[in-house]
Amino acid sequence: MVNSYSLVWFIKINWQLAKGNKKKPMTLPGEEFIRRYEQHILPPRFCKIRHYGYLGNYKRKQRVNEILQQMDKPQHAQQAIISTTIKMIEQYGTDGMLCSSCKKARLELLYVLDINGNRKEVQRE
Repeated sequence: MVNSYSLVWFIKINWQLAKGNKKKPMTLPGEEFIRRYEQHILPPRFCKIRHYGYLGNYKRKQRVNEILQQMDKPQHAQQAIISTTIKMIEQYGTDGMLCSSCKKARLELLYVLDINGNRKEVQRE
């Protein structure tokens, strides 16, 4: 004969409201504690966002440079502007603006066609 019994256990935690400093004790049944804990586990292939505050994306460079300035450290250099032609040469190994048959003359954009087939002239420098 197998004796079956249920084991009931409790977890005591201290918690506080986001706006308050006072911590309050709370006692939870084990199942409820595990249920609440599992809500923080991400599904497979999901990534937790770890950067917030001064490392958040909005104006990050500006905030980091302000912090570096206060620490008397050199600021980050501004990112160099690289032309599309150079990016294409780096990525594909060839200049996309060269004529595909003679490989000497450069192509020029004369006009752009919209969906209806209307031409829009391009200003030349």
